[in-house]
Amino acid sequence: MKNKKWRVLFIGLTVSFLLFWISVYFNSKLFHYLIIFEGVIISLYVFLYLKELLLSNKILNYKKLLPFWISVGFSVFYLSSIPFFAFLKYMKGRELFYIVSILIILMNLFIVTGLIWSKKEVNIIK
Repeated sequence: MKNKKWRVLFIGLTVSFLLFWISVYFNSKLFHYLIIFEGVIISLYVFLYLKELLLSNKILNYKKLLPFWISVGFSVFYLSSIPFFAFLKYMKGRELFYIVSILIILMNLFIVTGLIWSKKEVNIIK
C-alpha cells in the first residue's frame, strides 16, 4: 500500500483482529462475533486492494490478475456471509447452511477462474 494512512489502518485492523482472536481463545462465547469481525476486516482489505487497483495502470488487464479474482471470490463469500452469521444465533436449525456451502463453491470458482485466466509470471534467475 502506498498511502501511509491505509497502511496504518491495515496494521491496526490486523492487530485488533489478533487481540480479539486471542480473547476468543479464553472466552468461546465471543466466537460468533469473531466470525462477523473477520468478514468485515477481510471485506475492507479487499476494498483497499480494489481501490489501489483502480488507481493503477494494472486496471487495463484486470482479467489476467490472479489477486483480482481472489479478491472477487473473497468479497462474494465474506460480504454475503456477514448477514448470515450475524443472524445465526436466531436460527432454529441448520437448514440454511446450504447457503454457506453455495458461497464457498462460488468463492472457489472465482479463484479457479483466476488461476486459469491469469497471466503466468516467469522469473528467470541469471
